[in-house]
Amino acid sequence: MNIRRVVPDIPSKRFEESRAFYMDFLAMKLAMDMDFILTFVSQSNPTAQVSIVRDEGASASVPNMAPHGRGRGCRRNACACHRTRH
Repeated sequence: MNIRRVVPDIPSKRFEESRAFYMDFLAMKLAMDMDFILTFVSQSNPTAQVSIVRDEGASASVPNMAPHGRGRGCRRNACACHRTRH
């Protein structure tokens, strides 16, 4: 098995503060913004990524996402994976 990257999904009740932290403090680039999930990418190493998922409590439903990566379920309009190498 060859694992190229693992992207953690971190729940956040403070979504906009999380956005500011990753973009302003860590200087990561926003690669995907789907209103309920943000994915940030390192500018120096695009395989270093983290996703922040909006946490609105136990009653909130998170859409079922397809496997991600290189045409295998990747949503071209929503992410930058088609612009980066996996």
